[in-house]
Amino acid sequence: MGMLFTTLNDLEGCGLCEERWRRLLKSLGKEVGDGEPLAYSHILESNGIDDALWCLMALPGIYNDPVRLLACEFAEQALPYVPEGELRPKEAVMTARLYAQGRISAEALEVANIGAEFASQTSLCIAARFASMSAAWAAAGVMASTGRAIASFSALSASWTAAKAAAWVAERDAAWLGVDAGEMLKSAGPVAAAAARRKQKEIFKGWLNEMG
Repeated sequence: MGMLFTTLNDLEGCGLCEERWRRLLKSLGKEVGDGEPLAYSHILESNGIDDALWCLMALPGIYNDPVRLLACEFAEQALPYVPEGELRPKEAVMTARLYAQGRISAEALEVANIGAEFASQTSLCIAARFASMSAAWAAAGVMASTGRAIASFSALSASWTAAKAAAWVAERDAAWLGVDAGEMLKSAGPVAAAAARRKQKEIFKGWLNEMG
């Protein structure tokens, strides 16, 4: 796996809650922060993908666009849940990717972002709403000029909403199939969400390889 690094000192300003901060320290056998190199791959394994994405805000500004492109990858996970004929979420993700690569204007990206947001508000399908929201987060993260915090938060939000879309579809399908409304139905959503997060973890590992 690629070795992209930060330090505990840099992470102290990222706003991890006390419990998650202590979990990270314990995994390192430490009680306080320091300036030693800390691999993001370690954060991923010790604290999970949410914390690893959140901690991306500690990276230098040169990583903003790569982080935004990572958000696009997560948003693409949810696009299969968008109904056929609804093109705005896919256009938002494609436009966000092009903008992060310096290939289109901010005006074009803003239009695409508004389209994805509108799709998330008006879709009759809850999964499609989450998928559209994921695309909108990716576009918003690329548009933002405020840098690292917004880029990392957009990646986290895009991944979370993509998992929510997967969970909702699984619960709907279980109900349609007449699955007993017991443990199997209750577990359909969490199982699907967990599978989506595992896929996102693999995506993140691949991204670390590219960055390292």
